[in-house]
Amino acid sequence: MTLLIISTNNESLQFEKAMQAAGINCLQAFNADNWRESDDEGLITVDFMHDSATKKAERLMAYTSKSAIVLCSTLCCTATDVMGRLENKLPVIGINGLTNTWIEGKTVEIAPAMQCPPEAIAKVGYMLGTAGFSVEYVEDRTALVSARILATLINEAAFSVLENVAAPGDIDTAMKLGVNYPKGLLAWADEIGIDNIVRILDALYEEYHQERYRACVLLRQFVRAGRLGRSVGRGFYTYEN
Repeated sequence: MTLLIISTNNESLQFEKAMQAAGINCLQAFNADNWRESDDEGLITVDFMHDSATKKAERLMAYTSKSAIVLCSTLCCTATDVMGRLENKLPVIGINGLTNTWIEGKTVEIAPAMQCPPEAIAKVGYMLGTAGFSVEYVEDRTALVSARILATLINEAAFSVLENVAAPGDIDTAMKLGVNYPKGLLAWADEIGIDNIVRILDALYEEYHQERYRACVLLRQFVRAGRLGRSVGRGFYTYEN
């Protein structure tokens, strides 16, 4: 079995290390061409890019084989949409692309497309189980479960900052001590990337048209200002990179 990983960020690195530790061969699609010469029916393409179904389908047409199974981040789309745009020629299974929110806990959500064949689902489940992950099968919905809930909580925390309810540090302390969250919501936003949070919220709003998914203007302003979080040294907090 070979994993062809499509990513331009560091979120895939921990996943790749876990797969390699389980003896699964991993290749970076943007850095290797040898997978093109193989007719390996064991190929699973893993797309960690956080973008639309249209962009994913276009990219997958260029960076996968005709016999591959596709495991892709569905933070901003659904697996069913991606598979449909691939004319149902490749089985597609959604995954929570925010690996830093689940990699240490060893529990991963996956959401097969409605038209995905059972054998492809079983193969991906077996692969993840081999690498030591507990697999939770969820319905194929934009952002799945944990990322959807986390993004809306972060959005509410951002509104609290915007409305001068409390300072970021006080909000995070309240959430850690008051409801036993492992991290403060705004520090979590900085870790995930504020741009990623806005992408998730925008995708949810486009899908459901519900007010609760309307991204706080403060989050948008941070993205416009380049204050994306820990990766760039500043978001709700300042970091020494």
